[in-house]
Amino acid sequence: AELTRRARAADVVLVNAHSSIGALNVEFNVRHILDTAPGKPIILGGHHATAYDFEWLGRGAHFVVRNEGENTIGELMAAIENGGPYDGIAGLSWRDADRNFHRNPARPLIGSLDDLPMPDWTIYDPSLYYLPLGIDGYSTTAETSRGCMHRCRFCAASEMWGHTQRFKSPERVLEEMRAVRKLGFTKIWFSDDNFGA
Repeated sequence: AELTRRARAADVVLVNAHSSIGALNVEFNVRHILDTAPGKPIILGGHHATAYDFEWLGRGAHFVVRNEGENTIGELMAAIENGGPYDGIAGLSWRDADRNFHRNPARPLIGSLDDLPMPDWTIYDPSLYYLPLGIDGYSTTAETSRGCMHRCRFCAASEMWGHTQRFKSPERVLEEMRAVRKLGFTKIWFSDDNFGA
């Protein structure tokens, strides 16, 4: 019921297709949105969507933002608002009104992760992120790097980032950790693909 309400109220629906483990859940959500909020553009992004863009378009997504999405999604939202065109947006896969699939050229990766804006952790309710893990308080995620240089056959992460790993500076990581602490978060999940590196 909550998904239906939010989808109907939204201008567009963005879904993270992160991994094969969650792919079936994503597919059920896409089908549900198509049935209950017809006409809403559905945008997928994430590791799994990047690796299987045409498959996701075939399952009902209207757009797939491949690889790093910050710049692509901004251009896509402006194009949706203007009714297109979509063929000049790097990093985008899409289907047209005749259901033909298109894969635009890849977008170069962002040169320095420190150039990204600070995440806005204030937009969600921290009480929804309580995990009983030994210390009291709420959890959030932080990112210290993107990618992985390895080529494991079972993992889409290295493919997503072009078999590279880029790091935020220690100063930027500390700035983010201080920011979440000020907001009352006591547990941080590092979302890096290869944190050990």
